[in-house]
Amino acid sequence: MTAAPRSHRDAGPGKYACTQRLVCVIGGPMPERDTARLLRTITSEIWCQRHYAVVDELISEDFVDHVEMPGLEGTGRARYLASVRLTHNGFSDYYEEIEFIVAPGPQGAVGHDMGSGPIKAGVPIVIDIWPRDNETFVYCDMTRTYVVGDVPDDVAEWHRLTKEALDRAIADIKDGAEGRSVYDGTCDIFEAAGEPTQRTKERGKTLADGFFHGLGHGVGLEVHEAPDMGLASKGSLRAGDVVTVEPGLYRQGYGGVRLEDLVLVTENGAENLTQYPYDLAP
Repeated sequence: MTAAPRSHRDAGPGKYACTQRLVCVIGGPMPERDTARLLRTITSEIWCQRHYAVVDELISEDFVDHVEMPGLEGTGRARYLASVRLTHNGFSDYYEEIEFIVAPGPQGAVGHDMGSGPIKAGVPIVIDIWPRDNETFVYCDMTRTYVVGDVPDDVAEWHRLTKEALDRAIADIKDGAEGRSVYDGTCDIFEAAGEPTQRTKERGKTLADGFFHGLGHGVGLEVHEAPDMGLASKGSLRAGDVVTVEPGLYRQGYGGVRLEDLVLVTENGAENLTQYPYDLAP
């Protein structure tokens, strides 16, 4: 998705029209800037909990048992079953919209390919979901990667490295941390393992394998907001920011692994708001 042109953090007066009707969430009026930042902080824990149920539906027993079936193929079946169950369980009351990527094999190595076709055993399946809460209009964002059946050795190693990079980034995040510096820490891990990153790619060439995207972005009233953490990042993180941390490794024509958590920046560190398993097995 294209990065939003505005953010809670940097927008001027008058940019928070929709937050004015949400003041009841925090119990009274506040300056517009503080209202927006606080909404991002206090609502994140609420909708993170709802968020997990969506992923649970996508990797349910039916999804695993019927990875290939005539008529409705794996990715279509996953979306259909998840939508039906979530509607039945009242999630339409919570979410204005529920979109998600179910990208098996080579599709998972292409940025924001929504995924299509059958889901085969032994290939990585990238599931990325970013629902928006009906009450607060606030988004969340999370990604996990799964393999049905035996896990290939290279996918297992990518997963290990990606989890190590995720942990390193979260450990480095705090008030005042430079977005570029946090990104560099994850690149150090990947490069030490021989994986390409944007720092090591040949000048003028497009990087298609390895860690080819940024590390993360802000989330709030838009799914992509400031601040960002990547090669071109200029700014620093501030306490109260809610950001994604989403390292990954990929090989075109084969597949990829990505893990994404939502993190609250605090004065002394970071609080991981995403308490969901990282297992490759659904």
